[in-house]
Amino acid sequence: MFHPIRLLYLTASFFCGLSFAFMFPLISLYLVEELGASPLEMGLFLAIQVLTGVLVSTKIGKYSDAGWSRKHIIAVSQLSFAAALLVFIFTRNYYAALAASVFLMSIGSATLPQMFTLGRFYSDNVIKSNGDLFMSLLRAAIAVAWVIGPPLAFMIKDHLGFSYAFTMAIIAALIMVGIVFFLPEYRANATTPEQQTRRLKWHRTPSIFFYLLACLFMFSASYMYNTTIPLYITKELLLSSQWAGYLMGTAAFLEIPFMILAGIYGARLGYKRLLYVGLFSGLVFYAGLLMSNNLVILMALQLFNGIFIAIISTLGMILIQDMMKHEMGSATTLFNSAQMLSALVGSLLVGVTAQFISYYAVFVVAIVLIVLAMLSLLMMRDVAAIKTDQLSASNSTRKPLMGAI
Repeated sequence: MFHPIRLLYLTASFFCGLSFAFMFPLISLYLVEELGASPLEMGLFLAIQVLTGVLVSTKIGKYSDAGWSRKHIIAVSQLSFAAALLVFIFTRNYYAALAASVFLMSIGSATLPQMFTLGRFYSDNVIKSNGDLFMSLLRAAIAVAWVIGPPLAFMIKDHLGFSYAFTMAIIAALIMVGIVFFLPEYRANATTPEQQTRRLKWHRTPSIFFYLLACLFMFSASYMYNTTIPLYITKELLLSSQWAGYLMGTAAFLEIPFMILAGIYGARLGYKRLLYVGLFSGLVFYAGLLMSNNLVILMALQLFNGIFIAIISTLGMILIQDMMKHEMGSATTLFNSAQMLSALVGSLLVGVTAQFISYYAVFVVAIVLIVLAMLSLLMMRDVAAIKTDQLSASNSTRKPLMGAI
């Protein structure tokens, strides 16, 4: 497993995660404290950021499946992310930051799906039998970055300011760009007419549609927590924002072993079955947040948060890649877009709930979303059934031709 190329993949994944871990946990505080945004303006900013990111990354995903260099896409995306952070460092104007988010941060949203697509191609072509474990380790590398990033980011922010924390994110992004050029290139091959007939449009395939809907709900719940916890800690519990970093770091640390276990046992136990385990852990976590605001209990609850995030983020991506084998870039981008759209939904729900009720009430909404995710999964068929539908579609398109001959 510790081949030099695999270590490069893991290192690139780590620095990619670190660049995001230095910025995203701080963004809600940055908007409120530095730009003077109201909770509603904060929600609107994050919603627009997410929406433009989904549109741009989806388009880029199609280009990558058409043969564009994934390595070049990743490099340009991370450089755009770094450029957006430079604007955040030098401006204290809400609309200038919003413009940077729309025109630069949106391109940066393509980094993760393309990184994981590149990793999946390497896994399928080189590693093969241990592919799920390798993909889980890529996710775990990002989790390691989130163990380190948020606590450091909040510490730097408290002692030096937002600009220094964002500078650290830029440095991590540039290191990641340098590493990417040493990775092997895997471009999508031109598809044959037979492969084209096997492709089912995701929005016309009920199982894929309901699965993406489940992803939207469960990641919305997670995003609402990550957005709310810094403000909940500082505004309602009246504690230092560093505690938010400690909670996020603890959850990320606890995710790592469960990500690895999910990669080892996912195929044996069933991806869908384990997704239910993750969602149940999420219910326990958010119910615990409603019952106590004691810091010791909040820290202990991160175990359930870690299980929740580890399973849905690792197995969730592998599952949709298996559903759409012939469109790996689009599959990973769809999964990432569902995560980003969850940020859109989560941002709006946090803004409205916090504005008119409280930050505490956000956790009630999160529970409702997890229940909706469970119901959506119930509507989804197994991957084997989806592949049978694809094969049937392929055979039905060939029969008229055979009859004509």
